[in-house]
This record gives sequence, C-alpha cells and structure tokens, in this order.
Amino acid sequence: MTKQRKPVELPPGLPELATPAQVAKYLHTTVNSLAQMRYLGSGPKFIKVGHRVRYRWTDVLEWLRHNTIQRTDDPRGQRG
Repeated sequence: MTKQRKPVELPPGLPELATPAQVAKYLHTTVNSLAQMRYLGSGPKFIKVGHRVRYRWTDVLEWLRHNTIQRTDDPRGQRG
C-alpha cells in the first residue's frame, strides 16, 4: 500500500520558477553547492531551459520536506 503525499503548496506571492541564485539564498547555501548537488543527484529536482537551470519552488519545498531529519541517527543525515 502506497502512502499518499499531499501536494506542497506555494507560499502566496512566490513565483513558480526560481534561479539557482534565488534557491541558494533561500537555502542559505551557495550557487556552487547547488551545482554540486545537481551533479551528484542529491539536491532538489531542477529544469534545464537551454543552458539555464531553473527550480520549481514546489520541488525545492518537497526536497526540504523529504530531507527533514528528526533524529541524529537517521540514515538520511549520514554521509559516506
């Protein structure tokens, strides 16, 4: 039996697509860190528009929700 996830809702006034700089600012990280996450496949889903990268805010928020850790021994928070 598959657990149904409720869709992530955008906060009011937030545009649907964001640049890497906007997402990096929101996540308190760098554009280079986001690029590394894209390369490793460990970050939020992204869209390529030509040579440009864009993120859906719903994907960023879903990624955050999926990566929320409740305990320090949660395997999602471990490297290696």
